[in-house]
Amino acid sequence: MMNQSNKRVLITGASSGIGRATALSLGERGYELFLVARREDKLFEVRNQILSVNPKCHVHLIIKDVNDPT
Repeated sequence: MMNQSNKRVLITGASSGIGRATALSLGERGYELFLVARREDKLFEVRNQILSVNPKCHVHLIIKDVNDPT
């Protein structure tokens, strides 16, 4: 089995759906994760779940809506 402890992954949309599922799966495998999302409560929910098995999880909350032209 390949050593995942030195692998880093950036996941956008990590608070739900495919992004969440990917984050949880890779977190269990030992990847260092950088999670990005807009929904704070859901993002920290995922982070806390991953931290229970993997201490290498970082989050970034997007405050501005990227679809807003202003």
